[in-house]
Amino acid sequence: MEKFNGINFHIWKVKIQMHLMNRCLWITVKGTEQAPSDPRLVVEWENKEEKAKAIIGLTLSDMQLRLIDLEKPSNEIWEQLSKLFGEKAKNAKLSLKLQFFSLKMHMIRQVSLLI
Repeated sequence: MEKFNGINFHIWKVKIQMHLMNRCLWITVKGTEQAPSDPRLVVEWENKEEKAKAIIGLTLSDMQLRLIDLEKPSNEIWEQLSKLFGEKAKNAKLSLKLQFFSLKMHMIRQVSLLI
């Protein structure tokens, strides 16, 4: 799976969401499943939380990994990344500009090879 590099947030987000759903961890990340009050179920919940954080962390580039705090719950990490890179974030506009200029440069290179 392609790591999130600061530019491909929407695609990464969808893929990670599906991966977490496939492993029955999305409910934990989206925050609808809270830590249980029954002590017998706490260990199982903590294991799910750790797995979710590991999947998120392992699919971030080194640059993006520095932005998260693994001491926080997975739903807070997810929300932090969404705020930083989501469509409403200021960075989203910059990200789109970078993608556009990258594509433009790629097209210029392709045209220059044809000439």
